[in-house]
Amino acid sequence: MSSTKAELWERIYNITGVFPPVINDNLLDYTPEEDIDQIEPPHNEEFINSYNTRYNTFFPTVGKRKPFTLMGIELELEERNELNVYLAYHFLFTKHKYAFLKSDGSLQNGFEICSKPASLIRHKEILGEFLVANRLLGQYKLKKQPSCGLHVHLDTYKMSELQKNKIYSFINLISNKKFIFYIAGRDNNRYALVHNNDKFISEQIFNTTENFTTTLQSKSRYDAVNITNNTIELRMAAASTNNKSLFSRIEFADAIMKFTAPGNVNIKESMDITSFSNFVNKNKKIYPNLLKVISKYFEVQKASDIIVDEVEE
Repeated sequence: MSSTKAELWERIYNITGVFPPVINDNLLDYTPEEDIDQIEPPHNEEFINSYNTRYNTFFPTVGKRKPFTLMGIELELEERNELNVYLAYHFLFTKHKYAFLKSDGSLQNGFEICSKPASLIRHKEILGEFLVANRLLGQYKLKKQPSCGLHVHLDTYKMSELQKNKIYSFINLISNKKFIFYIAGRDNNRYALVHNNDKFISEQIFNTTENFTTTLQSKSRYDAVNITNNTIELRMAAASTNNKSLFSRIEFADAIMKFTAPGNVNIKESMDITSFSNFVNKNKKIYPNLLKVISKYFEVQKASDIIVDEVEE
């Protein structure tokens, strides 16, 4: 039996504490059978900001903090409507002061969730609860499409040029190509290019006397590892509304930042997927979802084309 939107929202309120939307002093009460195409998506700047909006418009700049702990997340999702926009705005921004919403030209009818810098634990806590509530919206939920990406900004506070090189090299090595695409959940694409230039990497990673951003092969903002900002942005992952898939990709970003930190591994080990996998296994309580994906990768690595066939929840 179908639920009215008011009934759906009562279930969402019980989980999130976000009050249902009110239009003209009345709760939304029309049924899912009504044509969703006739419902005009909101374009109110209070909810969805312009593409050029930055997180420090809403959140204070981060001061002194522990190195290699903070990440900012951009999650692209599609099929927006007045219910899922309301939920995203009031849960992620009004209630938790965690993220704001903004438009993106690569999306047809969606928006981007842009978080403030936060720890892995915080990202998983907030996004996990949000995705559960989103699924309760049923046919009105936000969805991921093939064009939707997950971009993770690594905080470069006290990050050395050598560590930046290690991160860039690990993701762009030809020998790591299938591993990276498997974890990312999608192949190479024009918005997140992996360059796979082993000769350049082998020469570059030992050259730490020059500034990282001026010596790398490419400086396009559409590289899989974007170094044109004040962060290192990992752009290769697909978006997801599946908690475990999304968490595994965020865990990878945190793990590669800590794996390459000073004192953990030498240069040769920092480019090796076995060494990285061992690091993840040693920290399996922190990276449980990533460990499962890596374990599955090694089980099927003989396949010629191994890209995640993800089923939305």
